[in-house]
Amino acid sequence: RPGRMAGPSAFSGSIELVARSCRGFEVDLAAFVRFISKVTGRNIVFSDKVEGTVSVVSPTPVNVEQAFAMFQSVLATQGLTTVDEGAVLRIVPTKEARTAGSTVVDGGKGAAGFSTRLIPLRYVSASDIARVLTPQVSKDGSIVPYEGTNTVIVSDTTSNLARLDEMVKAMDIPGHEQQVAVIHLRHAEA
Repeated sequence: RPGRMAGPSAFSGSIELVARSCRGFEVDLAAFVRFISKVTGRNIVFSDKVEGTVSVVSPTPVNVEQAFAMFQSVLATQGLTTVDEGAVLRIVPTKEARTAGSTVVDGGKGAAGFSTRLIPLRYVSASDIARVLTPQVSKDGSIVPYEGTNTVIVSDTTSNLARLDEMVKAMDIPGHEQQVAVIHLRHAEA
C-alpha cells in the first residue's frame, strides 16, 4: 500500500469529543491522525510507517486549534511533521520535510508543520543574519542568505519559523547598517 488517506469521513468524532478525549488517553497514532482529520476537516495523507501508540494528556478540555497543536507535538515526538500541500496535509519524516515540497509562507501565521519562509531584511545583511541564526535552526531545517534581495530563506517547523522571525525583527533595526560618510574639513588639516 503506498499510503493511507484520512479524510473527514475516516473517523467518527466531534469537536465535543476533542474537548473530552484530549484530557488524557493512549491511542494508536494512525487512529489519532484520523481523529484530527475528522475534527479539523483536513485531508491528511500518511504512509504505513506512521505507527505506534502515543499518549496525549491535557488537564482541561481543548478546542480544535489546541488539539491540532497537540497533534503537531505528537508528530514531532515521533520524528514526523506535516507538509501543507493545500488540499491535503502530508505526514513525512522531519528529516525529509525540507525537500518534500513544503509551503512557502510570507510572514504572519503560516502553514502547519514544516514550511519555508522568505524573510526580507532592511538594515542587516542576509549573510550576517544567517550566520547568527544558524545555531537556532532545527537540525532538519536550513537557513540560506540570498544577497540579491537581502533576504534569508528559512525552512523549518512552523513554530520555529515564528521564533526565528521574531529574532530577525529584533535584530533588523536601524543603526546596524554600515554607513559611510565624507566629512569636508574647512578649518583643520586631516
